[in-house]
Amino acid sequence: MQLESEANTYACELNYPYQVRSGSPVVIDWKLTIEAVMEEYIQGQQELIAAKFHNTLAEMGLDIAQRANQGTIVLSGGCFQNTYLVKKLCERLQVNNFKVFQHEKTPPNDGGLALGQLLAARYL
Repeated sequence: MQLESEANTYACELNYPYQVRSGSPVVIDWKLTIEAVMEEYIQGQQELIAAKFHNTLAEMGLDIAQRANQGTIVLSGGCFQNTYLVKKLCERLQVNNFKVFQHEKTPPNDGGLALGQLLAARYL
């Protein structure tokens, strides 16, 4: 929550480098990201780091969506309580012609999990 709060104070469209290794499973290599974060941390740029880190997560999400080759993306889980991340990822996906669904009436965390379990139990 603190990282999200700091990201919201810094207008930035930049992101960190990262690599995605193809295969099964696809692996996101964070080495370049962590090195860049550490360099900026030494310079004392916490708000910039927070914004760029969130932007990087959004780019990673877009990258994985493109690799999955699906036109519809559903965002679910506790990390999507982070409004900065949701906004950035939705923007990146929509600009790239993905149809995006996210929680509206159900919380993305435990409440949504419980609802999914109830639905799954119905079909067992």
